[in-house]
Amino acid sequence: MGRDNSMRLTHVQTSHERNTAQSSNPQITSVSSSARTGAPALTQPMLMERARNQATFDSSLLTEIIVGGKEAVARQNDAFARIEKALGTDDLWKLPPRYGNMDREEMLLEGLRAARVTVNDGMDHGHKIFYQANHEWALSNANPFGLTGLLFIPMLKLQCNPEQLAHWLPLAESGMIIGSYSQTELGHGSFVAGLQTTATLDKVTDEFVIHTPSIPAVKYWPGALGYASTHTIVIARMIIDGKDYGTHSFIMQIRSLEDFKPLPGIELGDMGLKMAYNGTDNGYAIFNHVRIPRTHLLSRYNTVSRNGTYHADPLREKLLYGGMIGARSTIIRNSAFQLAQALTIATRYSAVRVQGQRSIPDEPAIMSYKLQHYRLLTLTSKAYAILFASMAANATYQKLLEAQARGDHASLPYVHMIMAGLKAWCTQTAADGAEDARKLCGGQGYLTMSGLPEIVASVAGCCTFEGENTVMWKQVSRYLMKGMAAPALPQDMAYVCSYTDTPLASHDGNAFLNPAVLVQVFEHRAARLVTEAYELLCAEQGSAVTAENTHAVALQVAARAH
Repeated sequence: MGRDNSMRLTHVQTSHERNTAQSSNPQITSVSSSARTGAPALTQPMLMERARNQATFDSSLLTEIIVGGKEAVARQNDAFARIEKALGTDDLWKLPPRYGNMDREEMLLEGLRAARVTVNDGMDHGHKIFYQANHEWALSNANPFGLTGLLFIPMLKLQCNPEQLAHWLPLAESGMIIGSYSQTELGHGSFVAGLQTTATLDKVTDEFVIHTPSIPAVKYWPGALGYASTHTIVIARMIIDGKDYGTHSFIMQIRSLEDFKPLPGIELGDMGLKMAYNGTDNGYAIFNHVRIPRTHLLSRYNTVSRNGTYHADPLREKLLYGGMIGARSTIIRNSAFQLAQALTIATRYSAVRVQGQRSIPDEPAIMSYKLQHYRLLTLTSKAYAILFASMAANATYQKLLEAQARGDHASLPYVHMIMAGLKAWCTQTAADGAEDARKLCGGQGYLTMSGLPEIVASVAGCCTFEGENTVMWKQVSRYLMKGMAAPALPQDMAYVCSYTDTPLASHDGNAFLNPAVLVQVFEHRAARLVTEAYELLCAEQGSAVTAENTHAVALQVAARAH
């Protein structure tokens, strides 16, 4: 589940600790306790080996299940070995540079170096292992080139017409251009309809004029925008003959391919130090009447002719709001690995860190304490729950893509809802779990070189980007309320009928060990909460917007239950 420094961490001690009977260093403590009993000292490696030998399952087989088979594991291991060697991080006894005192520029240069190595490895060896996660298990946009594979290329595939795709996709996949996705503005994020950047058609020159009309319209937060990306997909309000046609996607070059300086009329910059992801350059962009060809409007679902005539597919808005589904699928899966990474550190630490009263001859590893054990295993089960949920969700997403290729978009609202809800639940669960894993390591977990603070901060960011979690729950509740108002409930909401048609049966305590009973309990709870939220909306006399805001708490509770 990735590298960590928990073993190195436990060797760090002060002169005070070395001279204290209750030393926090497990190896020293085990020596002192062994001295009292006359038994040989149990070193940290010995404690770790003893813990691993107690496993009742084949860890290699489990790894194959997680990664996707024996060949996939071999490819992944080989790729990671090459990356670590190229970056000089293959020596487990040497702290990586990022655990030292690196300033912002050094962090970014380290990110650029990692980006070059991972991208080149993918091209040289024909794999996409680092398209979704980087070499440290954070999302791939943790380095400046990662957003090209995570979002830029998927958006090209979704929104380009065949001619545009034939031109832009090979450039992006070969690394000839570096992409970013400029949607979020200083004034608006999740409310896409409120974006203010404009793209005004000049019919005389056959160009769109991209402009930032106000400070709130500044593109703010896009990854790779600060220094790295050469091209961006910018989301702007399309204006033709004074008429506002709403937000559309345009591709534009923003930097010179020769000296990487911003093109005329474009101001670009880095946002500065963040809680995490400091190896990448989240940035801002200000456009001052920048001209791009009319043909740079991404035109799979909408077109603008030479004379300014606009045409859009009737399903355009629905098809485009599904553009984030792929990215959210990646975030869901990656949150499982980031939680697992934090738990790997905490579990290893708990296996070798000993702690007990002076009256106890041999101090036990803290893993043997029931609360420590309970917290670790509970969080571990959640990591696997997220992982297997992500696999099921991604399979549903792949079926959607197959159906859409046949022109069938019927399941799009359902898949959008599933991905929104799972993104919210999984990232929040992973963020809370990673923080608890840090606490499970006591004061050592607070040290940067434990690796835990970076993981905690990284997964916390996932609760915000690509859809803030509160907004994600709102997407779920809107789907549920629309289903409740339909003449017939959607198939995935059929359980709601059980609330009125089938009373919940009573069970003795042992029955709750049966998963089917637990599912029945959860269905009954969700059915009750969804029904109650719908009744509250129906009873509201104000507008739909007012009703949704008034009963936002009940709606989110219902969404989480579903």
